[in-house]
Amino acid sequence: MPHRADLEPPQRILIVDDERGVRALCSDVLRRSGYETEAVDSATTALERLAAASFDMAIVDIHMPMMSGIELCRRMQGLRPGLPVALITGYPSIESAVRGIGFGAREYVSKPFTPDALREVVGRLLGADAQTPPASSEPAARLGLA
Repeated sequence: MPHRADLEPPQRILIVDDERGVRALCSDVLRRSGYETEAVDSATTALERLAAASFDMAIVDIHMPMMSGIELCRRMQGLRPGLPVALITGYPSIESAVRGIGFGAREYVSKPFTPDALREVVGRLLGADAQTPPASSEPAARLGLA
């Protein structure tokens, strides 16, 4: 039986984090799982890449210099409405989760995270039901913070 990668091109994921180690970890884990990744170190570069290339989802750090990941998420939705975005942060809070959802984020992941947790989040966002919002309408519950 042919492998998924033999049947269709890999899904593309944009990774945005100012920490080189996080970018490298995410890229490595996701490439080994069959995804194509592009990792950038700033929100400005992310917007440039999003305008120039097609991505199936984005993973965005909340705390970055110059522009927060929440603001980047808002701008990404302006460029590519409906783009699945997972926010990652070393400083989780219900306030940032709610703000992120308000600007289009669908997942919220606390650092440090395991490779399995990262694959699980990406699988949910890129799975067959990725366009269906979570059942709970409570923002904190939608992001697993409740």
